[in-house]
Amino acid sequence: MSWLDICLIASCERTRFVSKSEVRHWPIVGSLATAAGTFYLKRGRGGSRPLITQLVPYLQGGGSLTLFPEGTTTTGESVLPFHSRLFAAAIESNRPVQPVAIRYGLAADGRNIAPYVGEDVLFDNIVELLRNPGLEADVFYLPAIPAGALERDGLAAATRTVIEKALLAPASAKPQVALGRRLAA
Repeated sequence: MSWLDICLIASCERTRFVSKSEVRHWPIVGSLATAAGTFYLKRGRGGSRPLITQLVPYLQGGGSLTLFPEGTTTTGESVLPFHSRLFAAAIESNRPVQPVAIRYGLAADGRNIAPYVGEDVLFDNIVELLRNPGLEADVFYLPAIPAGALERDGLAAATRTVIEKALLAPASAKPQVALGRRLAA
């Protein structure tokens, strides 16, 4: 939903992220992402295989990797289809996929201020969040999915299904989780 997703996951886990290669050249953000060990994906035809070649030994060595398979941010009202190419790294390294779902609360006035989508301006989004302290987020660790039994499309679909089920459940109903954390900004 937002750049906040990265901050939340990084506050919960020691992990490296996958980002589009353009981020590497963004002022400040690119330097921070590179310093954090981000893996960069050159989008388009043929861009995933060189990255998977980097990811497999990293994962086989016990590394933790976070990717956002929708490939974009949303308002959180639905879960977009997942891009499956990078799921090949889990299969080739024989590492399970740990689905994680994030659900943000609303501002005190009932507005959904967490999303950062479309033509939103980062500075404006940050100011809005600072004007509304106490935004809560639920981070749901859903049951891990073994990578060995599925091909990448099946693994992506299975991951999307459990995340969608968790996120689309009413906010009053907590999904079945291995571990849930509530964080307040």
